[in-house]
Amino acid sequence: MKASLDMLTNLGIPRVESRLLELKSAICEGLEAMNYKVISPQSGPNASGITSFTSLDNPKGIESLFPVLLEKNIVLSFRHDRDGVPYLRFSPHFYNTHSEIEAVLEGISNART
Repeated sequence: MKASLDMLTNLGIPRVESRLLELKSAICEGLEAMNYKVISPQSGPNASGITSFTSLDNPKGIESLFPVLLEKNIVLSFRHDRDGVPYLRFSPHFYNTHSEIEAVLEGISNART
């Protein structure tokens, strides 16, 4: 844990934050291009790398998308909001690459039902 904290401190929290929001922006753009609804904050004090999305047109499709993405080794979680609407949640970190984000978006695009 000390090594992790040292690395974060050496990089600087502002750089980590900037990188997370940069990756989130790429994820959001790709998801919105596929007509998914991003439901996590994209800007402001509550924005983070955590990106949750759903389909307002086909919420059941989100549930069926989850196992397909897991089979492709795309790590994410399946959840429901307080109203029972299903959504998927990604938690990239600063060390993830744009290539990995593109692979995730491609996996989602190819798995859509």
